[in-house]
Amino acid sequence: MLLHGLLELKRALGHLIKGLNVKKLILFCFLFFITTTTINAQEFSRVKIFVSGEDGYHTYRVPVLITTPNGNTIAFCEGRVNDIGDSGNIDIMMRRSSDSGVTWSDMEVIIGEDDDDNAFGVPTAVIDKSNGRLWLFMRWTDLEHDMLYGLRMYVTYSDDDGVTWADTTDITTDVTLPNPDPWDWFVSGPGLGIQCDSGRLLIPGDCRYVSGDSLYSYTFFSDDHGTTWEMGGLAGASGEELEECQLVELLDGTIMLNARTKAGNGLRALVISEDEGETWGEVDFHEQLIVNVSMGSFIRYDATRLLFTCPIHPTARRHLKLRVSYNEGKTWDLERWLHYGWAGYSCLTVFPNATIGCLYENGSASFREQISLATFSIGWVEFIAPSASRVSGLTSTIPPLRGGRK
Repeated sequence: MLLHGLLELKRALGHLIKGLNVKKLILFCFLFFITTTTINAQEFSRVKIFVSGEDGYHTYRVPVLITTPNGNTIAFCEGRVNDIGDSGNIDIMMRRSSDSGVTWSDMEVIIGEDDDDNAFGVPTAVIDKSNGRLWLFMRWTDLEHDMLYGLRMYVTYSDDDGVTWADTTDITTDVTLPNPDPWDWFVSGPGLGIQCDSGRLLIPGDCRYVSGDSLYSYTFFSDDHGTTWEMGGLAGASGEELEECQLVELLDGTIMLNARTKAGNGLRALVISEDEGETWGEVDFHEQLIVNVSMGSFIRYDATRLLFTCPIHPTARRHLKLRVSYNEGKTWDLERWLHYGWAGYSCLTVFPNATIGCLYENGSASFREQISLATFSIGWVEFIAPSASRVSGLTSTIPPLRGGRK
C-alpha cells in the first residue's frame, strides 16, 4: 500500500514538472512533506512497560520480549528490589499482551525469593513451535557462597502462554563445564533463544573459566523438546572477550551468533556455526556494527531481513539504533534511530500483525529509569523520510544519521 502511494506521488510529481507549474509544484512538495512526516509518526509509538521505583522495586532491568504462536506477547525483566546492582534481591517480572502490545496485563512476579542474598536474573526465553511450550531460563545467585558454588542455571516453562508456570529445574550440571576446570561465571542470553529448522532448541549464553579471566560466548541445546539439555560449543578465543549474545538461523542452515565484546574496538562480534551450535568458527568483528559494549537484540524479521538493535555511543549506553541486513548479515546498509538519549539493553519481537516491537531500557538521566516498548512497522523502518523524523513518545525528534561514532 505504501509503495503504491509513493508511485502515485511520483507520477503526479512528473506531471507537475512537465507542466512547469511552479506554484503547484511548491504546494505539492509542501503537502508531500507534511503527509509523509505524519504517516511516519503514526507508524511509530512508544509506551512505558516497567517504571523503576514503582510497585516495590527500585530498578527494572534486562528486558525480554517474545510472541507466542497463539499471538500473545510476553514481556519479562529483572525486578531489583533494593538498588541498581546486579546481585542481591532480584525477581523475574512479567506482563502479557494479547493485542500486539497495545494493552498489557498487570505486572506479576513469576520467579523470586524474599531474600536479600538470592537473585534470579538474566532471563532468556524461547518457544518450542511444535507444542507451543514457552521456556524461560535464568541465573540464580546465592551471595552467601562464592561465585563457584553459589551460581546456578534454572529453567521453567509455561504451556498456556505465561498464565501458569512449572516449578523451576536446576540444569547447571547439564549446561556448564565440569571439573577439573569449571566456570566461575555463566549466564544464559539474556534475550531470546531460537528453535532451529531441525527442531533443536538452541540457547545462547556466556561463561568464564576459573583458571582464566577471558569471557566466551557459548550455547546449550535440547533435541528432545526440553526433556534433557546439553552443552554446545564455546565461541571466541582467549582475549576476544565474547559475552552476552543472540542467535539467528540463516537460510543456508548455519547459525549466526551476534555478541557483545570489549575486545572489538567498538565493533560487534559475529560468529558462524555449521552444526547448530556445537562448534563455532572464527570471530568477525564487523566493521559496520559500531556499537556500545552492551547487550543487543538480533532476530529474523522475514526471509529477506535480519534486524539488530544496540546503543551506539562509544562510552555510554546512549542512542539506540536499529540496523537492517538484506543479505543474511553480510552487510548492514539500513539504519534507523529508535531512541536518541539514554538507552541500554533491548529485545525485539515481531507481532502477529507483522509490526515490530522493541522492549528497551531508557530514561532522561539514566538508561535504568524505565523499560519501554517501541512499536513500529517495517514500512516506518524503510520509509524514505525527511532527515528529522518526528515520533511520539519519550523523545520527539530523531536526528539525522551522521557518519562515524558518537
